[in-house]
Amino acid sequence: NTGIAVQILLGHSSNEGFHNLQFHNNLLENMGYADGSYAGFMMYLSSGAGTGIDSVFIDNNTMIGGTGAGRARSALFLECNTAHIKNVYFRNNIVENVAPYGYIAQRGTIAVDGLYSQNNITFNNSFTNNPYYFTGTPTATHFTNTGNIISNPLLDASFHLTSSSPAIGACINLGYGTDIGAFPYNTTNIPPVANAGSDQTITLPINNVTQSGIATD
Repeated sequence: NTGIAVQILLGHSSNEGFHNLQFHNNLLENMGYADGSYAGFMMYLSSGAGTGIDSVFIDNNTMIGGTGAGRARSALFLECNTAHIKNVYFRNNIVENVAPYGYIAQRGTIAVDGLYSQNNITFNNSFTNNPYYFTGTPTATHFTNTGNIISNPLLDASFHLTSSSPAIGACINLGYGTDIGAFPYNTTNIPPVANAGSDQTITLPINNVTQSGIATD
């Protein structure tokens, strides 16, 4: 198991800050500490000092937790206590096997300002496949929660979409294709085929010939 894929912590200097973080088209599999340790989050953003974290784009990823006690506790864990976290976009992701928190979880004394959960597929996650807030934690301001699908994403053994997957054609088009998840469906690049037809013989004084061929791309 892998405990954390991405961890961003602000807690050392008043000058610290992160802006415009982009995380897209990644496969996270078997996520979470094998012993179920508390910090088993796929992505962890914590703002305890500095100028804060602003503009985070988490798009078109496939995020699969481990099994049993090794399941990841959350796909995205946001902890905001002193400095702000704002404008966090979580879109077109597949999230599966998260427990005991929701696929997005928030803790802290300051509400996240601007949280956008859109067109994700969530399956077999705790908290009925919804975001989770710790007791006493302010809910996110300007929270958008639209277009999400609670369904089996129907992945194959390599976490690619199968032909019946509800992820096909269901994403917000951000330039990564039209399908939800890290791998667009059936994107194998098949080389073009050209066939010029049968051989032709030219006998002078004839100086031209018509050739019929076919091509596929």
